[in-house]
Amino acid sequence: MRRVEWLAAPDDLALLPTPGDWPGVDAEAIARQAPDASVVMREPRGELVARASVWWRRQPRPGVGVIGHYGARDDAAGTAVLRAATARLADAGCTYAIGPMDGTTWERYRLALPGSDAPPFLLEPVQPPAWPAHWLATGFDVLERYRSDRAPLAVLEAREPEAVAARLAAQGVTITSFADHAPSEVIDAIHAVSIGAFAAAPWFTPVAAATLGRQYAPVVPLADPAFVQLAWHGGAPAGFVFAVPDLLEARRTGRPPATLVLKTVAVRPGVRALAGLGGLLLARVAANARARGMHDGIHALMRDDNAKARAFGAGAATTIRRYALYGRPLA
Repeated sequence: MRRVEWLAAPDDLALLPTPGDWPGVDAEAIARQAPDASVVMREPRGELVARASVWWRRQPRPGVGVIGHYGARDDAAGTAVLRAATARLADAGCTYAIGPMDGTTWERYRLALPGSDAPPFLLEPVQPPAWPAHWLATGFDVLERYRSDRAPLAVLEAREPEAVAARLAAQGVTITSFADHAPSEVIDAIHAVSIGAFAAAPWFTPVAAATLGRQYAPVVPLADPAFVQLAWHGGAPAGFVFAVPDLLEARRTGRPPATLVLKTVAVRPGVRALAGLGGLLLARVAANARARGMHDGIHALMRDDNAKARAFGAGAATTIRRYALYGRPLA
């Protein structure tokens, strides 16, 4: 008979073989994310059929617990583990649960929703299509909605009016690339901008630069200086765009990638002199990508109610995937 059990330590989760269509959970990620406890369901012979971790000590809001590291082979296993996770959070004093989220929004979170036949792109969270139904069956509702849009790079490049570029330059804004700095300087600049740019986002949790650096570590080797642009104003980092070619597309087609994945575009908030900087940074990387023979850009994982995200592509964008984050009250 299957059984649900709490592991002696969350570190033990990394020792369990992960089914091939589940996101991996390794020892480094667990150490960085620091879950408070992990629960699994196993077959009598020890085969993993479901898992989850919970966080209640580090809360994105008072009373809110987090469920992450989610995986399940079938509906029954998934709902059993989610019920165990919500009960543990309630016992810890939480009044609300959100997930899936591996601790914070700086880590893997959300589920891709079924209904799209677009192939996965690099850095996109993918999982078996049945998983969203497990959360709904356990009393969760959609809390936040996200999407990824595709648009022609030519449209993004055209968003750079010469007047905007001239005005920003006159106000002391300069733009450099990844190649102009040591990797640690790039991470520090990304951290400084992100902490301000995303502070008002739902479920935001501050993070140290070193933690962000460890998260970016797998992506930095893929970075091309043409696609990592940094803006500076008054001697301080003012904005950045971090984009990577879609290497999954290249693997599928056997040709150089024709798509650029825009992982993050952020500008330091509250500075009037920076108006138009995000569009300028997008235009710069779009021009660089077009010079490499690329055609499309994917703005990845945008919140549905983000006005700037809705403006992506100037009416020429197509939504290729939707995602959800779930939440529910706890008794």
